[in-house]
Amino acid sequence: MHHMGRYQRAENVGIFTSLGTVLAVAYATYAYTTSAPAIWLVTARRIIITSSFLAGSAAVVFILGYTRSGFGAEKKTVSRLVRRTAETIALAVVYFVSIGLISGAIQMFIAQIFGRSFTQYQLAVVMCLGGVIGYIVYVQAALINSRTIATLLPVFVISGVTLAGMMSDDPNWWKNNFSQLGDRTTFGANVFNFTVVLAGVTMLIISYFALSELTTQERLFDSDGNGVDDSEEDGATEHDPVPSRAASHTPSRALSRAFQIRRAILALLLASASVMFACIGIFRYTPHPFLHNLFARGIAGPMILLMLGMPWLVRRLSVAFYFVSDFILVIIAISYIYWFQGNTSLTNVEALAVILFMSWFILFSRHIAALEADRFVALSELPRDVVQKVGHSRLDQDR
Repeated sequence: MHHMGRYQRAENVGIFTSLGTVLAVAYATYAYTTSAPAIWLVTARRIIITSSFLAGSAAVVFILGYTRSGFGAEKKTVSRLVRRTAETIALAVVYFVSIGLISGAIQMFIAQIFGRSFTQYQLAVVMCLGGVIGYIVYVQAALINSRTIATLLPVFVISGVTLAGMMSDDPNWWKNNFSQLGDRTTFGANVFNFTVVLAGVTMLIISYFALSELTTQERLFDSDGNGVDDSEEDGATEHDPVPSRAASHTPSRALSRAFQIRRAILALLLASASVMFACIGIFRYTPHPFLHNLFARGIAGPMILLMLGMPWLVRRLSVAFYFVSDFILVIIAISYIYWFQGNTSLTNVEALAVILFMSWFILFSRHIAALEADRFVALSELPRDVVQKVGHSRLDQDR
């Protein structure tokens, strides 16, 4: 029988998790719609409940996919067990809420089209969503990296804001700013605020993955991105950056200290931006105007420093990424000047800033994921015992 690699196995198992998810959400939806009291069968509540079924199924599928290989070839320790458990719980929560928001927004959109007849087709809609979710979530969980998580970020943010806007009892919220959409105690406002909080948490998780990968890169490669050993006898050249002495090579004290300083500053800026973004949703404007404005306006500080400082903070990224970072800052500055002159609304400026901010974060995570992919290629050329010795076992043959 043909031996399947990591990616092919993930795709094959994803088919079965898709079928299992369809059966699970179909049974749950049927049981709910046939036994719930009439007050719980209005369209909005039907959407909320069925979206919860889909979200719960997604969380279970994610846990199955993310933990299917355990520690691989890594040595099992208490610290790794705690780290692995924390990663699993945090990511499962992100997928639970993300799928809940996305499926809720999709069902709400379909309900707007079908009107009262939506209830006749809801079971079929939920089953279709369940099939897609069961497949995609498992494959993403089995092959997860920072790029995968970042892909979720704009999707659930757009879904959450769309769902909140459609359920808002204030049709004119967009004439002021986005804070007005969440400045209430209604369900729609809570959805918006929770979406913002989850976005901040997701950014924090992406930052964790990014810092971990940058640390690994520093252990294996020189600061210029070449192999850890530049001597000719080890065979590592600019065109063949394989860390042939990764297990024994130790960077100089000055280089190690410089990297730790850059990593600490990068971690501080990423964490500050993530926490501030989450706090915008935690502190609504009406009861907490000072705190809300502090975080909403203060987030510009760490983001500006991140974009301007990228060439020094993360030296392994491309010149194109550094250029895009500066270009985004210029566009945002021009848009605010345009707003101060009264030529556009604050909502438009905020929307542009959030879109560009999310775009930058996605680009950042994808570049980090590209570094990870290149590292796997380099490690795949080393003997298995060397790979395991330096603590890197996430290769196709090990999964």
